[in-house]
Amino acid sequence: MPTTRGLIIDGTEVPASSARTTPDINPWTGDVHAQVAAGTVDDVRRAVDAADAAFEAWAATKPATRRQILLKAAELMVSRTDDIVRIMAEEVGATAPWAAFNARLGADILLEAAAAVSQPAGQVLAT
Repeated sequence: MPTTRGLIIDGTEVPASSARTTPDINPWTGDVHAQVAAGTVDDVRRAVDAADAAFEAWAATKPATRRQILLKAAELMVSRTDDIVRIMAEEVGATAPWAAFNARLGADILLEAAAAVSQPAGQVLAT
């Protein structure tokens, strides 16, 4: 039986405002891999508004806490690489090496973001 996936808005999975879904077809088998929420322009606005509302709290979060969150996200991506590879194959027809490369790349981007949390910003003037 296909999975049903909603939209993630404000940290919660929700259906599209239209209540419509669309099939996500497994390109290898032609079977329906999942029914996914068919987002609307209003859903995009809701997601952008939720992100905007969350920004102030995120910006006020201590750098060490932000770093921990990003490091945990990277750790989860690495630990779930096998699941990511399987899902990418079923959802978009990705080969295992390509999917694993992208999972690792995503984890590496999160690690770089974690490292950048407390990096000084600005310019160093030449003396």
